[in-house]
Order: sequence, then C-alpha cells, then structure tokens
Amino acid sequence: MNRRDAMRGLAATSALSALPFETLLEIGRAARASSAPTSFQALDAHRAATLRQAAEMILPRTDTPGATDAKVAEFIDMLLHSWMDAAEREGFLGAIDQVDRRALDEHGHLLVDCSAAQQLALMTTLDAEVAALLLGDRAAPADEYVEGPDDRRVPSAPEHPFYQIKRLTLLGYFTSEPGMTETLRWNPFPGRWEPCVNIGEPS
Repeated sequence: MNRRDAMRGLAATSALSALPFETLLEIGRAARASSAPTSFQALDAHRAATLRQAAEMILPRTDTPGATDAKVAEFIDMLLHSWMDAAEREGFLGAIDQVDRRALDEHGHLLVDCSAAQQLALMTTLDAEVAALLLGDRAAPADEYVEGPDDRRVPSAPEHPFYQIKRLTLLGYFTSEPGMTETLRWNPFPGRWEPCVNIGEPS
C-alpha cells in the first residue's frame, strides 16, 4: 500500500467529518499520551485485540512505523467512547464482530487465532470487496439515485465492516505523530521565512 495514496482516499461518512483537524490531533495526543498498558473504555479485550491485529494488517510496520506503533486501536477506542453516538459506536463494534465471523466461516478461527497467511488472505478478500463496492458506487448512473436527505443514492461501501475499520485505521494513523512525521514526512517548519528577498534587477 502507498500510504500517501491511502490518505488521499480517506472518506468521511459520519459525524467525525465535522471535527476540525486540530480536534482530531488533540484526540490522538490524548489517546497516545501514556506509555503504560492501555485500559480500553469502549472495546473489550477481545475486540481490542481483533482491531489491533486488523489495523496492523492494514498498515504494518515496514521502514516506517505501523498501526500498532501509532496506537491506532487506542485512538479508535477514544473516538468510540468520547465522540461517537450510540448508533455509530454499536455499528463499529458490530463491524469488528463481522470480521471475526468471516474469519470463522472461512478459516475456522477468530481473526487473532488465524495464522499469518490466513489473516492476510482474509484481509485481501475484504479489501477487494470494498474496492468493488467503491467502484460500483462511483459508477452508479444518476437514475439509480434514490431519494434521501440530498436526493443522492446512498453508497453501499461504507456499510461494509472492513470499510469502517480501514477508514478509522487510516484516520488514526495519519493523525498520529509517527504517521505524520515519519510516513508523510510532514514538517510544520519546512524552512526559514525570508520576508524580504532581493530578486535582482529585471532583465
């Protein structure tokens, strides 16, 4: 995965889209502030482990930090506990459970108990399903739009459990210090400011 391309593809589909970027950064700082073992507030132990494993499969450690290094699961837990409404929270917890059910159906184990090869196979399948749904959403003709709040067709990709997990994984990673500084190489002070520069005489 090209992580910079992934960031460009990040879509906002819930109330989180209304949060200023500075607020998301502050949430991230709070979620990652302690190096002590995390006490999750919205996720039970199994869901936290499942989410952490799925996030690490989406953004593994390479020559840059991975999702676990960036404490993505902790970030998502804080969003679930402090920012999402009850319906959004239950929907996301259900998405984690659905990924576990797919792992059971296809490999006979919960995600965290699958082998590395089985985990990769499942993540690849789920990602391909989301990609196909996104293509369908983008290609839907105007006459397939249904009446809604803005008279637009309701997209199907955001309903897929893996879409929900991947979206918040990307959000958590790219608002983290490792994601911003080591992967995106963001520098808030890229160079010295020169207010007055002699550009010479025009030729």
